[in-house]
Amino acid sequence: MSNIEDYRSGRILTGIKMALEMIGNNRTGLTETPDALRIKEKICEFEPVVVSLEEAVAAVRDAGTIAIGERVCRPLHPSSEFTESVFLDELADAMIEAGHAHLANNEVAARVLAAHRGHPLVMSKVSGKYLEICASSRESCVFWKAERKGIRCLLRKEA
Repeated sequence: MSNIEDYRSGRILTGIKMALEMIGNNRTGLTETPDALRIKEKICEFEPVVVSLEEAVAAVRDAGTIAIGERVCRPLHPSSEFTESVFLDELADAMIEAGHAHLANNEVAARVLAAHRGHPLVMSKVSGKYLEICASSRESCVFWKAERKGIRCLLRKEA
C-alpha cells in the first residue's frame, strides 16, 4: 500500500510512471494478464473514488490540516492544465515538512478544487485513509488510463 513516506520522498512517482508505461505499452485490454493483475492490485490499493465538489469540500472541512501542493504525478505530465492537489491531515503535514506543499485553509482549498469544475475530482487513500484530492485529467491520469484498458479501479458514488 502506498504510504505517506512514499509521497514525502517522491517514490510514489516511480510507481505511477511504471504503471503508466505498462498501460501505455499494451495495445489491448489488460483485463487478465499478469501485468494487469499487478497494476490493478497496486492501483486499487488507493481505492480512488470520484467525488463531487461538495463531497471534496466536506472532506476538506473535516480535516485537521490542509495543504496545497503540486500534484505528485505532475513531473510526468508537465503540460497538464491541472497543477495542484489538496492534501489532508498527516499527508498534508508530511508534504509541508518536505517542502512539497504549503499550509492552506478551507476557503483556499475549496477555491483550488472549484477551479477545475467540470473535471472529475478523485480522492485517494494514502496509508489507508483518504488524504489526497486531485482534479484529474481523463487523458493522463493513471486511474482513467487503467479504466480505459479494462481495469475497473475508480469507485463512483451511487446517485
